[in-house]
Amino acid sequence: MSSITYDEVFGAFLGKITDFDFVKFEEEDVYALMGDWLRSTIATSYVRRLFSAITLDDENKNIDFTMLDVVDENADIDFVREILAKGMVIAWLKPQVRSKLNISQFFATKEQKMFSQANHLEEIRALLEDTELELRKEIRDRGYINNGYLDAT
Repeated sequence: MSSITYDEVFGAFLGKITDFDFVKFEEEDVYALMGDWLRSTIATSYVRRLFSAITLDDENKNIDFTMLDVVDENADIDFVREILAKGMVIAWLKPQVRSKLNISQFFATKEQKMFSQANHLEEIRALLEDTELELRKEIRDRGYINNGYLDAT
């Protein structure tokens, strides 16, 4: 069984986003949000199926896991950290796509410059779709690369 800390995953996640609103929150609230996004990621079927066992230890801030297809422990740890961080980016993006701010129509005065909300929303949706596709491709590629059937001669 391998293990990584929440902080390793959270650090990888924070390196993939730019969200200055986090500065406004209490540290406790930020960790609670990131913990929710982490649990959401692990609950996703295409992520969960990578593991024969995975447990979150909220008290010690550890993730213990056993991969179904073990490459080597260090490579597996790096892979899991990256997959969980990307999944957290997806969980972070979803509410932003569905936010009331993006859905509501705004009206501007003649002094205010108006940007196309439809284009903005479409760009955010595309970013979410691209991130989900990137995560699925990384999981798929790991399966192809480490497929023992293909190595058989």
